[in-house]
Amino acid sequence: MKKTRILFCLILVAFSKVTSGQVLPSDSAKIAAPFHNSVYLEIMGNGLAASLNYERVFRLPKSETWIAARVGGAWFPAGREEGYTNYTTLVPVEISIFHGEKPWKNEAGFGVTFMEEADFNSEKQRPEKQQNLIPVFRFGRRYADPESPFMVRWGVLAVILPDEVQGDFLPQVMPWFGVSLGYGFGRR
Repeated sequence: MKKTRILFCLILVAFSKVTSGQVLPSDSAKIAAPFHNSVYLEIMGNGLAASLNYERVFRLPKSETWIAARVGGAWFPAGREEGYTNYTTLVPVEISIFHGEKPWKNEAGFGVTFMEEADFNSEKQRPEKQQNLIPVFRFGRRYADPESPFMVRWGVLAVILPDEVQGDFLPQVMPWFGVSLGYGFGRR
């Protein structure tokens, strides 16, 4: 529970400040800015199966380089046992950077996925929760046309699995991929 509170506080701090990296109205004529906010569905990716995400984009001053901070969430039921629903909760958090004037941009990022699995223990007659932090590295491409609110991104990921998640059949560093489809809004 303490990890969840710390993660929530970090997310709250990350999205509560207005930064100088936002495009000002006078700059918008010079630089075609993507939308500052996006909501998107990611298949596979940091959420491991699927996740719904919010992303905020900041421009580095006087450049074509953008920083994106994203947070997402997913909840998957894993069956019922003695009236209790077993489940997995995933909260992917990521910082990525992309650069360029054209709509297709290269992207690199680092994130951490908080994972909580809750299973009913029939011997103890109570649910048991297991929590893990899973580091994820991303390299991919992003399509963000300043004239269209729709965005697409895909990436190849390196997911570093902790021993509790890895089990006997998964490698320590698991190659993975992700595809995102979303909608941008909020431009100054």
